Amino acid sequence: MDENMNKTRSNRGISITIALAALVLSLVTAVLSMFLKWLFYSLNPNHSVHFISVVTIISFFSAIIIVMGLARFLTKIRREYLLFAALYLFFVSVYSVFFHFGFSIVHPLVPNYNQLKVLDNGMAPTFFIGDRVFIKPIKNHQEETITRASIVVFRTEKYPGVRLVARVIGIYGDTVELHDRNVYIRKRKILLQELPDSQCRIERLVQELADGFEFRCFKETLDSSSYHVIGNKSGPFRFNVEPVVVTKDKYYVLSDNRDHGKDSRDFGLLSKEQIISIVVSGEALQ
Repeated sequence: MDENMNKTRSNRGISITIALAALVLSLVTAVLSMFLKWLFYSLNPNHSVHFISVVTIISFFSAIIIVMGLARFLTKIRREYLLFAALYLFFVSVYSVFFHFGFSIVHPLVPNYNQLKVLDNGMAPTFFIGDRVFIKPIKNHQEETITRASIVVFRTEKYPGVRLVARVIGIYGDTVELHDRNVYIRKRKILLQELPDSQCRIERLVQELADGFEFRCFKETLDSSSYHVIGNKSGPFRFNVEPVVVTKDKYYVLSDNRDHGKDSRDFGLLSKEQIISIVVSGEALQ
């Protein structure tokens, strides 16, 4: 009888050990798949979400196959392996639902944000090359409200295959003009105040915008938003712009780096269909 009790205790201990191993390894598998997704996106944030999801799924199932193979190799008793396999797959399924789909429960309360890696200095001193910013993809243009001073991500035929970033200056009904260093909206001059170097990320500017680029920094205030812009140290911004009327579903955008950015002075008004995301963080992620 004692022998049977010891055997029962031994079997129970083995079962508990197998259950704990399955619990831990399944958690590691789920976390690893999410980490790989984050890592892959960090290395190249400009890949499509669908492509990254496929890579994540492949890595996820590869991890399952590897763990199952190792368990079969290390487990001599068929019953123990089947118990481990059943528990492991069950826990993996639970974690997958929690990590990959559980977020949809609170999705109406939490915006769907992605990250974008900045590829040029057109928005300096707000963003520099290599900075990552939070963006909100636009799924329905009718439901999104883009206001003056919004920073948007867009595509344009003049620069095919490139996602550009600029600040919205003019919206439907506005008349936009640029004279010297000043922007005029509906004949009203936007407040422009020159700033000392100490207030304009001077160390980063010198580091990023070398090559003999001498700049001046300004604080521009548009409606209730204030932000920094830069331009060449001498002379007006790149060139003047005669009055442009912003038509329906169009936007006039300017880069914060007024003399070295790509904006509506190059390609004209931007249509709402060309805008793919809105930047939701006002500063670069550190």
